[in-house]
Amino acid sequence: LAAIYETVHYLANVSLESTIFSHEGDDLALQDMIEDPKTPQAIDTLIENERKTAVDRAIDKLAEREKIILNLYYVEEMTLKQIAEILEISIPRVSQLHGKILIKVRKLVEEELHD
Repeated sequence: LAAIYETVHYLANVSLESTIFSHEGDDLALQDMIEDPKTPQAIDTLIENERKTAVDRAIDKLAEREKIILNLYYVEEMTLKQIAEILEISIPRVSQLHGKILIKVRKLVEEELHD
C-alpha cells in the first residue's frame, strides 16, 4: 500500500508535458498539440483572403462613379440622401444605382472566384 501511495504521489507531481515530451532541446510543447477552437483554421483564413482579393479586383473594374457611390456609402457611411445631395441626383436614383452596383460586383466576384 505504501508503494502505491508513493507512486501516486510521485505521478501527481510529475508534469504530463515532461512525461510525454522528455527529449531535451525539443521545442514542441504539449500546448502546441492541443487545438484552440477560437483560432481560425488555416483554410478558413485562405478562403477569406481569396474572397477579399476577389472583391478588391471587382471594385477595381467598376466605373469611377460606381466606386464613388460605394465609397460614400460603405466607407464614409453616408446616407442615400447625403449621397444624392453630393451627386446632385434623386434619392431613388442613388438607391437604384447602388443596387445595380451590388449586382455588378457580385457577378464580377463570382467571375474572379471561378477563374
